[in-house]
Amino acid sequence: MNLFQALFLGIVQGLTEFLPVSSSAHLVITQNLFGLSGPILLVFDVVVHLGTLLSLFFYFGGEFFKFRKQGVQTAGNLAQLFSLRMFWLVILATIPTGVIGLLLRKWMEENFNSLKVTVVTLLINSCILWSTRWIGSGEKKESAHWLDAIWVGIAQGISILPGISRSGATCTTALWLKIKAEEAARFSFLIAIPAILGATVVVLPESISSISSPMWPALIAGFFSAFISGYTAILILFRIMLRGKFHLFAIYTFALAILAFLFSLKGI
Repeated sequence: MNLFQALFLGIVQGLTEFLPVSSSAHLVITQNLFGLSGPILLVFDVVVHLGTLLSLFFYFGGEFFKFRKQGVQTAGNLAQLFSLRMFWLVILATIPTGVIGLLLRKWMEENFNSLKVTVVTLLINSCILWSTRWIGSGEKKESAHWLDAIWVGIAQGISILPGISRSGATCTTALWLKIKAEEAARFSFLIAIPAILGATVVVLPESISSISSPMWPALIAGFFSAFISGYTAILILFRIMLRGKFHLFAIYTFALAILAFLFSLKGI
């Protein structure tokens, strides 16, 4: 993996980790396109996920600092964001995510780079996103309840499949549960923290032994590009959720499914 590939893959990971377009599908397609293989992919995957994780801490840390400094609430109910109740809701959502992740891990290892699987799951993802067009405009919840957290956690667990967007599945589930759009996005980001951290910890021991000196420039480039693009994606998703245009991403993932299908026919 050269420096350009590392920067490009880092940007792809950062943007697609939080936008509802499936980061795993993009990585499968780009890795196949670049012809990349070998142990560096496992290491690189860990590093770019740490970059996107840092962007989450940076975003929410910045909002909390602004809240404390100005003495006002910004970008929603920050007091609730850091409340004990929200903490337990995040933990509750993480439980089904972890269980499903462990159950699907072996299948994922065998099929992660399969373009055929990615085509099918991208089409499913498109249907999930497009379904938000039919969500009514009735009374909305200010925050998730405990049962909502479980359902959103299940959606996050299913999104381990390549082609199913984590943010797409979780935000769509939250919207169908009548949670306000901004709160749906915020809860999706918060439950991503233990999910990304847990997935990273699982593969970290086996990836550390694979690191060698020539890998460092690519790993560092991937980390920072994932961090910057991840932070940008968070800002973009909040704006899109507030404008009610979430379903438009379905058009993109449908087009991506066609592209993946064409690649699979050519044997890329």
